[in-house]
Amino acid sequence: MRLYAHTVIRDADHLNDINDLRNKSPNHDYILYILGLIYYHEYEDYKKSITYFLESAEYSNNDREKLIRLIYASEAYSKLGNYSDALFTLEEAKKYKKTVHKFEDDLLKSMIEIFENKKDDEYFLSLSEAYLELCPNEHDVRFSTAFKYYDIGESDLSLYHYKKLSKHRPNETVFNNLGVAYSNLGLPAKSVKAYRNSSDQGGTLAMSNLAHKLINEGFLNEAETICNEATQIKDFDKNIGGAISQIKGVQEEEKLKEKVILEKIEPKRDFYSNFGKACLEEQINDLKGSWIGPEFNLVFKIKNNSIEAYGTFKGKKKSDFTIPVLYSGPPEKEPEQVDYIVKYQGNIVGKSIKFKKWIYEKGKQTTTKNEPQAEGMMILSNDLILIDVYEKGTREKENFYKLELLF
Repeated sequence: MRLYAHTVIRDADHLNDINDLRNKSPNHDYILYILGLIYYHEYEDYKKSITYFLESAEYSNNDREKLIRLIYASEAYSKLGNYSDALFTLEEAKKYKKTVHKFEDDLLKSMIEIFENKKDDEYFLSLSEAYLELCPNEHDVRFSTAFKYYDIGESDLSLYHYKKLSKHRPNETVFNNLGVAYSNLGLPAKSVKAYRNSSDQGGTLAMSNLAHKLINEGFLNEAETICNEATQIKDFDKNIGGAISQIKGVQEEEKLKEKVILEKIEPKRDFYSNFGKACLEEQINDLKGSWIGPEFNLVFKIKNNSIEAYGTFKGKKKSDFTIPVLYSGPPEKEPEQVDYIVKYQGNIVGKSIKFKKWIYEKGKQTTTKNEPQAEGMMILSNDLILIDVYEKGTREKENFYKLELLF
């Protein structure tokens, strides 16, 4: 369908012909769809293309055609920076979830583009992870995902995807970026090997990276070659020569370290994938009841696409400032216990929530202009009795927990 459309619209005269057809058949869904494609792809007139895509979806009797045209309209909205209408249109598209084959593939691909346009890294990465579970051979999406993880400092998750690409789409760029990921994670020998794979394919950037490497950062291949020439031993034991032992030891050490790195990212990668899938669910308008958290209960309020949650808990009173004093023995009494308010505020897409979190002493004013204490993501279960929560932080300090509905 798309191929035909691109063929016809290369000649400007065909636009006049198609408009003539439209005048004769104003409600013909396919003619309206072709006009939408023309204005979207050839003229980049996204506003006009939206009108045609929505009209063609309305007049079509085929659910898959309706879905594709609504997706095009949502992507056009995102090109204009109108993300609320883009997401509203996708909510309309979700109605065809049960009747369209490969519904999730199409919708995820569209949402990836929308949130990439919006520059929302969490949604982009989550949707990409979910999409790659369904379509692992979509190497362009995997490369964009790996590059974005690197861009935001998540070298371990970047490594995971570059390793996949190095097996299924090996090229000089993939191997170079794999080398950078290894280097950032403190695996110099693996980094050098990846750079060499890239340079063997003509990667000049990898050659430059290799040139700036020091021997003690992992030039083990050169050292191993020298040792092999000296000892004429191919499969050596650790006891044969100190240098050979060091080479073997470093290789085994880095292999183990890489395994640990990849194991540690699984909870977050799984969460991102499930978060992306939650975006495909139909939007909820209410979240009733009290929700039990690790330290407090929460009550949620939903309005349009925004969500707020409040809870209270008791904790030690925190000083506004600290004056250094000489030690004069243990404190006479425990710090005062006071009431704290915890507030979550964010946006909801399907059954996914991206939030910011504030904690402040009861009676003291705070606003969302103040710096939040935490940011993160939530996934609502389909039966709306459980919420999985991820609060961002360093790999050592990030926090996963659950909220359960109190019956």
